[in-house]
Amino acid sequence: MANSAFNPAYYQQLRQWRTRPDTAVPVGELAIKMVTAAKRESNRAGAAGQTFNTCCPGHLRPAVTAVTLRAGVLVLRVPDAAARFELDRWLRCGGRKELLAAAIGTLVAVRIGG
Repeated sequence: MANSAFNPAYYQQLRQWRTRPDTAVPVGELAIKMVTAAKRESNRAGAAGQTFNTCCPGHLRPAVTAVTLRAGVLVLRVPDAAARFELDRWLRCGGRKELLAAAIGTLVAVRIGG
């Protein structure tokens, strides 16, 4: 240790061991990843909405909108209780099965949101 007290190489090596590398993430890369993920999610929801519009009966189409598609669950929004009842009835009478079969991708379930 007495020899290492005046050795600059020893201190340089000690600094390398004791200091941690910079863990800062550039904001630009993070922003690009977020925009890419948002576009991907939007495209998935749009494709699921188009599939719903092709399978949905004509009288329900203007009242129902596809809101999100996350983890294979398509969330549909209806404006009132009457439209919710009609949509639920159509889904239970085979519409859900038809929709899941026509969907391109990993559509697992359909949920009705307010």
